[in-house]
Amino acid sequence: MNMPFERGDRNSKKAILLVHGLGDSPYSFSDLATTFSEQGFYVQVLLLPGHGSKPEEGKAYARLTWNPYFDNLEYEINKLMQIN
Repeated sequence: MNMPFERGDRNSKKAILLVHGLGDSPYSFSDLATTFSEQGFYVQVLLLPGHGSKPEEGKAYARLTWNPYFDNLEYEINKLMQIN
């Protein structure tokens, strides 16, 4: 489960974006995402750049600043806001 995923109704007025920690993956949120969706939330769980792929790709991201992560989060938040 190293893939981004979603749970719940995309038409819900309540939405949550879950972001895993460094060295983790979206799978860590599988139970929590299901619980939130059962409470009426639309839940998106993203995969941070450089995670869930080849180890050498993760090492390349470790040398970068936070910009790729913030850019990715900003994109996902804006996308989520357009749904609702």
